[in-house]
Amino acid sequence: MPGSVELRSVSKSYGAREALRVAALSSVDLSVAPGEFVAILGRSGSGKSTLLNMIAGLDRPDRGQIVVDGQPLADLSEEGLAGWRGRFVGVVFQFFQLVPTLTVEENILLAMDLVGAIPQRERRARAAALLDQVGIIEQARKLPGMLSGGQQQRAAIARAMANAPAMLVADEPTGNLDSAAAAKILGLLETLARDGTTVFMVTHDETVADRAHRLVRLADGHVVENRARGQGAAQ
Repeated sequence: MPGSVELRSVSKSYGAREALRVAALSSVDLSVAPGEFVAILGRSGSGKSTLLNMIAGLDRPDRGQIVVDGQPLADLSEEGLAGWRGRFVGVVFQFFQLVPTLTVEENILLAMDLVGAIPQRERRARAAALLDQVGIIEQARKLPGMLSGGQQQRAAIARAMANAPAMLVADEPTGNLDSAAAAKILGLLETLARDGTTVFMVTHDETVADRAHRLVRLADGHVVENRARGQGAAQ
């Protein structure tokens, strides 16, 4: 089904020399259903961002298998993986990473132009609809630097959804926002999940994580907690 994700004994280490390699993930197993909103929680260095990168196809594991919508990512070439990611994964970065010389609308149009999944005649209307959905349609013709942090993050989410991906991954999407802006972002992510998008959110904030359907807690590269909201801990 669109948006299903399965990790099977996934491990990842970093370091040029074998003796100095550091394990970022160790034998991680995880199964996520389409439309789940998953919070990935843990201290700095626990493996949160590495796990997010594995799921999004931004990096490859040393061992194990990642299967998204029935597609083993290891079967894809680098070019094929980039194409798959552009079509099926939306990425929201902690510091927005909007192109500063393009308007908010142009940032979204660029995402569609690069992938080509949306017919050209529909792109401008889709960009407007996405900006309306995230509540910043009035900012469409402004440069990112003219927007507040919360508005830029909402623009980044609209850009990430430009090609109607089955999955959205967000790295600390509320980490640089005040409480009011953070609440709006979380509400938006909840809406996307309710509409069928599988959402993965890295966070260090327990209160933010409580808004998700499922909590996955990492420590030293291991999953130490994996539970649905309102349930006891499960391994």
